[in-house]
Parts: sequence; C-alpha cells; structure tokens
Amino acid sequence: MSKVIVCFLGTGAQASGLVQKCLDDPEFTPRIVTRDPESAKAKELAAKGAQVVKADLMEDPIPPAVFATSKEGERIYGVFVVTDFWNSCGLSGEKEIAQGKRIAESIIENAPSDVHIIFSTLPDTRQALGAVGCKPVEGDFTVPHLDSKAIIDGFFPAEQTTFLETAFYYQNFDNFGMCSNGVVTLPVKKVLAMIDVADIGKAAYNIFKDPSLKGKRIAIAGDQLTGEEICTIMSDATGKEFKFNRVDYEAFKGFGFPGAEELGNMFWFWDVSGNYGDPTKTRETVCPDAATFREFCEQNKERVAKMAAS
Repeated sequence: MSKVIVCFLGTGAQASGLVQKCLDDPEFTPRIVTRDPESAKAKELAAKGAQVVKADLMEDPIPPAVFATSKEGERIYGVFVVTDFWNSCGLSGEKEIAQGKRIAESIIENAPSDVHIIFSTLPDTRQALGAVGCKPVEGDFTVPHLDSKAIIDGFFPAEQTTFLETAFYYQNFDNFGMCSNGVVTLPVKKVLAMIDVADIGKAAYNIFKDPSLKGKRIAIAGDQLTGEEICTIMSDATGKEFKFNRVDYEAFKGFGFPGAEELGNMFWFWDVSGNYGDPTKTRETVCPDAATFREFCEQNKERVAKMAAS
C-alpha cells in the first residue's frame, strides 16, 4: 500500500527535506501541491517520482483532486501544511489566516478522517510583546507571520495534527540581507534559535513515521547561538572575518526593507519569551541529524564566504 503525503507548497524550502525523504522511502509517495506544475522544480520532482497537483492556495475552494486517489492500494496518509505569508499572501497576516483556513477546511472535507496533519506553525507573540509595550504592525498583530499561524492552529482538528514550531533559518542571513560585507546586523540580545530549512522537512518525515505524535506540539531547532558565536563560526568556516553588529529593536525596524518592522518585533519576542526549540531535544526526538550552524557553514563555505567583506 502506498502512503501518499500531500505537501502544500511542495516545491518550497520547508517541504524539500520531506519530499526527498519520501522519494527515498518506498513506503511513501510525495504529492506536490503547487500553483505552477510547469515550473522547473515541479518537473524535476515529477521526474523523480513525485505526484504533482495544481492548486492556487489563494483561490477558494482548494481542488478536491489534491486528495483524490486513483491507484489501487493508494491512500492519503499525511498532509504537510505550509502557508505562504512572504509571497502569495503579500506579508499580510489576515490573508495568511484566510489561506490557512481554506487549506484546513479542504483537508477536513476531502481527506480521510484519520489523516495525520503536520502544520508548520509559530507561537503567538501578542501577549508577551504587549506586556513590554511593543506596538502592533497589522491590526493587533505584533509579529503578523507568527501571530497568524497561531490563529490558524485552531482551524485544524487538534487530535489529528502535529503542530511543528520552526525556527529562524540559517539561510536567512543572505536571503534577508542580515549579513553583508562581513557584518551580521541583528537586534539579538540573548541567543537565536536557528535551523537548516531542509531539516524542517526531515523532522516532518520522522513525525509522519510516528503516529503517537498526533496531537502534540513540537518546537525544533538545530542550534542556539549568540550573535558573537554566529560570527565566530562563520569566520572559522571560511577563514574570512565576520563581525556582529547588535542594534536595538527600533533601529532594526527602521531599516525599511519589506518585513523589517515585524522582524524587529520577532527578535524582540524571542529575547523576551525564550520561546523556541531546544537543539538537543530536537535531535533526541524528531531529527537526529539536524545540522548545527557550524556544520551548515562548513557544508556551504562558498555561500557563507560571499557574505564576507570583499
């Protein structure tokens, strides 16, 4: 019997580790849900054996074909849900909530009642940040891309869902320009919990292998480091100099790039709450080979070196 794992945003970074693990395991078949089945990534995954289904997550309803089965012995075993705040939702928490509700309703209506759902989520920041005088960014959201996911949690059947809290990606240093010319600029006062984005999907794969994790909330991380430790590791891996520039939250929010204000509040939340995954527990439970930041930098020396001063 083929166990199909439906992967929303299946060509994206978070799903990458899960899709690859499923392709390597004859017990599972990954089903990629994408708005563009003709993209190079979708075609690449289809050629490797993934099923590809077209669906625009900004349109209502989600096509029932996402959960259809046509082969004998095939069944929908799991659904990995990632919502798309940064792209299709246009940095809008309200739009992300609508998208998440749309996906949850489609699962409840069309997937088997015993399906295992994993939702890639984040904690609600409003109470912790409100207590220290942080002003909202959108409506009453202090960090929209966190708060919206916390609200979406409530749309999924709790007893069938594993709520997987993720962390800051190692890849964010160059993707968001947080490191340039050898300077890492962040408002982090304590430690930053981080993870290789591919390890999120690997953790999801291991969760699908363990049905006892339905109904659980699991926070994951590959490392916890201070800003100075981050720069030391980047220097060690590349032989180039990296320095940490700690700015205050308001200065970071004033940098002006898309999402700067809410990201500044996000770092403030991590410092205030200490609400993030533990790397040791992550490796002991759902992702034994989660990469440390040092391992990531060693494996991606060229990428990291490009962020150094020229």
